[in-house]
Amino acid sequence: MLLIPEGLPKGILDHEPPQDITYHDYEWIWHIIQEEDGSMQISLKGAGFDVYEKHGLKEHLQKEFGDDVQPIDTEETYDATYKVVAGPKICRLRAVVQQPPFLAMFVRASAGEKFPIMRIPMRNGESIYVESKDSLILYYSFVFPDYSDGLYAKKFFQELADLKKGDKTYNAAPGITYMEHEGPSGSVVKEANDAQTFWVELVLQGHHMAPKVAAKTIHNIYSFRTFVHYHLKCTKSHVHSRMRERTDQILKILNRAKIVKKDDKKKK
Repeated sequence: MLLIPEGLPKGILDHEPPQDITYHDYEWIWHIIQEEDGSMQISLKGAGFDVYEKHGLKEHLQKEFGDDVQPIDTEETYDATYKVVAGPKICRLRAVVQQPPFLAMFVRASAGEKFPIMRIPMRNGESIYVESKDSLILYYSFVFPDYSDGLYAKKFFQELADLKKGDKTYNAAPGITYMEHEGPSGSVVKEANDAQTFWVELVLQGHHMAPKVAAKTIHNIYSFRTFVHYHLKCTKSHVHSRMRERTDQILKILNRAKIVKKDDKKKK
């Protein structure tokens, strides 16, 4: 089933109710029940819900959707359940749910407030850590159990850092620093600084946190991990294709080679 970027299955609102659908993407599990009257019950399960609720998720949903999204008794094994009035705005549900922590931190950082490092859990034991100093600093942890993935990631992160330094057209982009196996320190840091863990630091300035662009910035923050994994998979696929192509060429050369028998050598 195809997923639109904001999270709901493409075309789900076009099918005749009732429907009972369970699916998952890389980070979340969704259980959607569409009733006869067209309304939906949506249950969500994913890392970070405690952080979203701590920063005012209920009030933020009310502000964005009004009475179209109402929290109800949470379904067993899920983190939250909502009664939803079907409509095109509901396709933004996932993006809106993830916004509260960063909206709160943007306001505090823009006011010059400094706060210690905070953790937003992601998938597979990975996290985003946020710290306010002279600017807002994000630390991404990436865990690559496969050694070859770590090699590709190291080169990719270094290319991103060099691009920012060498091209003035990217001056407005966040500063980026790649840190191999050396992440932030603090009691909230859960990842081990071992050979499988890579760290990327992004530095956000005031213009990234302005109210007019805050939603887009938050979308990009959460999309960065997907962006990295997408390019790593494409790079591996390209390298493997080139290796197979080169192997085929070598096999063709070997097949065309003339085999000289021992008797032919004696005659010469």
